[in-house]
Amino acid sequence: MSQRQLLFLLLFAAIWLIGCNILFVCHYKRMGIPWYRGLKPFAFPLGNFNLKEWLILLALAVWSLTFGVIAILW
Repeated sequence: MSQRQLLFLLLFAAIWLIGCNILFVCHYKRMGIPWYRGLKPFAFPLGNFNLKEWLILLALAVWSLTFGVIAILW
């Protein structure tokens, strides 16, 4: 694996993991629920997302998957 592939793979993982965690923490804050409640396994709050949160999740998916595809193709 070249250094470019490794860089893009790390960008893919970092954007997806960090971005989604920040999104879920902000969602719980908006709902008035403690942030640590999201640390439970299978605690996916997708049913209560508003339009802004769905768009942020979509942007995170597109952005991170773009880096993932670049890592695979390079």
